[in-house]
Amino acid sequence: MTLDELYSRTCEFAGGRHAGQRREGSGEPYFNHPLSVAAAFDLKTQPVEKLAAILHDTIEDCGATREEIVALAGDDRQLRRMMAEVALVVELLTHRPSSAGATRERRREQYREALLRAKSNPHSRLVKIADLRDNMSTLDKLPPERQAELRFKYSGALELLEA
Repeated sequence: MTLDELYSRTCEFAGGRHAGQRREGSGEPYFNHPLSVAAAFDLKTQPVEKLAAILHDTIEDCGATREEIVALAGDDRQLRRMMAEVALVVELLTHRPSSAGATRERRREQYREALLRAKSNPHSRLVKIADLRDNMSTLDKLPPERQAELRFKYSGALELLEA
């Protein structure tokens, strides 16, 4: 299997997992978001980042597993090793949900912990920065109060990740 074939297989997998999901505000197909995040990376020079960007919400939002991600590489040992790295990056980007009764302060702390996990790995750090930038580019489709809330959240996150 070639890297291009693996990319196509990864897109099919993630697109299928996100089927029927819509973006908040715009209502556009959710899979457009991972595609936009992945556009920040070159497949030949940054394959881990590109593939992780496509898959970055599949564990959190779609119930995908590490094993499914690695299996996308088929029997090719070298590609399986790379996809194990991709799976690790996706896991580092996966935000653990807050408990139902969590305070706002606890939710903020959990988000900060998730950002620190993402920052701990150079691949996940780059994907998270691209993810936040794409999220910020679509804020105009949300109500003004939600825009302000997320703009504050995302700019603080970018400061932490880019430091």
